[in-house]
Amino acid sequence: MGPVAFYTLCAENENHPRKYMKMITNLRRLPYHVLLVPVFFVLHGYVENFGFISGSDALFLALRYCAFAAAVFLLSRLAFKNNRKAALMTTAWIALYLFFGAVFDFIKAHSPIKLLYRYVFLGPLFILLLVALFVYLKKSKREIYQITLFLNLLFLIYILVDLGQAAWMNTRPREYKLAMYNFGSMNKFKIPDSCAKPDIYFLLFDEYASSISLKEKYNFINNLDTFLLARKFSIQKHSTSNYNYTPFSMSSTLNMKFLDWLNVEKGITRDDFLKTNIAIAQNEVISFFGHNGYQIVNYSMFDLVSAPSIIKQEFLPVKTKMITEGTLFSRLYKDFEWVFVEIRHIDNNELFIRKVKEASASKHKLPQFIYAHFYMPHEPFFFDKNGRRKDDETVMAEYKIRSIPAYLEYLQYTNTRIRELIDTILLNTNSSATIILASDHGFRSVTTLPHPKFHFQNLNAIYFPSGKYDKLYDSLSNVNLFRVVLNSLYDQHLPLLKDSTIFLEHAGWLENQKKIAH
Repeated sequence: MGPVAFYTLCAENENHPRKYMKMITNLRRLPYHVLLVPVFFVLHGYVENFGFISGSDALFLALRYCAFAAAVFLLSRLAFKNNRKAALMTTAWIALYLFFGAVFDFIKAHSPIKLLYRYVFLGPLFILLLVALFVYLKKSKREIYQITLFLNLLFLIYILVDLGQAAWMNTRPREYKLAMYNFGSMNKFKIPDSCAKPDIYFLLFDEYASSISLKEKYNFINNLDTFLLARKFSIQKHSTSNYNYTPFSMSSTLNMKFLDWLNVEKGITRDDFLKTNIAIAQNEVISFFGHNGYQIVNYSMFDLVSAPSIIKQEFLPVKTKMITEGTLFSRLYKDFEWVFVEIRHIDNNELFIRKVKEASASKHKLPQFIYAHFYMPHEPFFFDKNGRRKDDETVMAEYKIRSIPAYLEYLQYTNTRIRELIDTILLNTNSSATIILASDHGFRSVTTLPHPKFHFQNLNAIYFPSGKYDKLYDSLSNVNLFRVVLNSLYDQHLPLLKDSTIFLEHAGWLENQKKIAH
C-alpha cells in the first residue's frame, strides 16, 4: 500500500480502535515531518553509500540537520503563530536545501529545453514558489491537518523502508560493502590469485615538466632524474599528457581513455569542466582497485567515490560528503567555485605530504591505492629553490606573467619535497610498494604556438618492487599509464591506445579569435 492510499484510508475511516485513532490524531496535529525529512535524507544517503559511512557519522549528520530544521521552525513560528503552518514552511525550505541536487539532476535529465535546468531559471522559480507558499499560508484561515498527516505518513513510510534495507544490508556487510562501485559493475578485470597486491602510491605533481622539455626549452638540467635512477625507478623520458588542462588530463588518465564527449573545435565550456568532476569521481582506476579489494585513499582536491577529498572540510566527518554533496550549498559551491580557485595551496600540499608519509608507516589489513595530488610546481610559485617563502607581492607579480625563472626555482624546491617523500615511502614500506610519479601536463608558459608540445611534456617515472619494466616504453602517455601498470602488475591484457595530444582552448577565447579573424 502506497503512502497516498494509506493516508486516505486513515483519514476517512472512523472505526479504528481508540489507540489507532489517537495515533492518527497526533499525526494530524503534530508536524513531525519537520524532523522526519532530514532523518530520511541522511538515512537514505547512508543506505545508498552503505559500507563507506559509519552509523555514528550518519547519526551526527542527522542530528545536525535536525537542529537546523528546528531552528528554522522556531523562526517560522514567529511569523505564522501556528505550528502546522510554520512546519510546512520549514519542510519546504529544508526539502529544497537537502534535495536540490536530486531535483536539479532530474530536471536536467528529462528536460528537452536547456533553460529549464539553468540556475538563472531555477533560482527565481524556486524563490517564487517559496514566496507563494509563504503568502498562501499567511493569508489562509484553513487548518492544514490533512497535509500534516500526509507528510508525516509519507516520510515515516520512507524511513521504515530504508531502515529495513539498512538492517538487511547489515546482515550481509561483505555483499554490500562495495555498493559505491556499482558504476563499474561491468568491469570484468580481476586480479588473479597468483598476483601480489602491493600498495600503490600515485603521486601527481601538477604542471611538472619533463626533463627533456626543461632542457630543450629552458636549458635547465633536472637533477631529479639522477635521484630516481638511483632508487631504481624507470623514467619515461618522452612521456606526454593527452590534454593540457588538469581536470581533462586527470579524467583521461584515471579512466584510461580519451574524452570522446569533448567538442574540441568549439572549445571547452564550464559544463565540460563539470563533467570532468563526475568522470574523475567515478573513474575506472578506482573501480578496478575497489572491486579487487583495495582501500581507496584520496589526498587530492578531487572527490572520489568512497573517498571524498579531505580538504575544505568543516567539522563534519569527511565521508558524509557522499550524502551532503547534493544539498543546495554543496551544489552551488561545486558549480560556481571550481576547486582550484579557493584552494589553500601551501597548507594542502603540506597536509598531503604528511598524510602520505603517515599512510606509508601505517599498518593496514587491506592493500591501499593512494592518490595524492600536489599543487606544485604549478603557480603560484611560493618558494625559491632553497625553500624560502616569497612575499605575497612577489608571488602575485610572478603569477601574473607565469615567470619562467620563478617556475624553475619552485621546481627545484618541489624536487626537495619529492626526494623526501620517495625516500620515506621506500623506507617505511621496505621498498615493497609500487610508486607512480607523474604530472598532469607540462609547464604552460605563455606562447603563441597553435599546438605547443611542451605544454604536454610531463613527468613520468615508475617504481616496481620487482624491477620488471619490460611493458613500459619511453613515449608512454597518460591515457596508457594505468593500462601499462595494470598489465605489468596484475597480468591484465588491456590494449594500448594511440599516444596523442589534444590541445584545448576555452570556448570564449576561440569565439573572440573568430571575431578578430573576420
